Amino acid sequence: MSGSKFYGLLVGVLFGLANTMQNPIPSVVAWSLLSVQSVVGALVAWRRTDFRFFAATLALVAVASAIIAGLASRGLRVPFVPLAWNACVAFLFLAALACFYIESKRQSVEWSRWRRSIKNHSALDILLFRHIPSLRDRGNR
Repeated sequence: MSGSKFYGLLVGVLFGLANTMQNPIPSVVAWSLLSVQSVVGALVAWRRTDFRFFAATLALVAVASAIIAGLASRGLRVPFVPLAWNACVAFLFLAALACFYIESKRQSVEWSRWRRSIKNHSALDILLFRHIPSLRDRGNR
């Protein structure tokens, strides 16, 4: 199993477990950690690549995750929250997916290069952002 698939599986299982517990603290911690990781990932992606829409994807995920963490701290769980909050979170995640798709088409050569390189990284590499290569041409900036 590739590192990205293992990372996704691990995160999915952890969030599934955290959201099924009666105590909201595991859910708050999990969503808060995802939010922090997404902010750091957006900054790393912005500095190492020219993937502006990918950085925006991670920033949108960070905001959505922070909202979900805030809701969980009040004992609310998605999708059992007021409709306005569900709509807001859904919009943020859909906007993140759109940004991800736009980035894959905007710079398809560099994107393909990055997608090929990620296959050789472990879940730990992904957690520590070592899977985001330096693709910026520093000489022209």
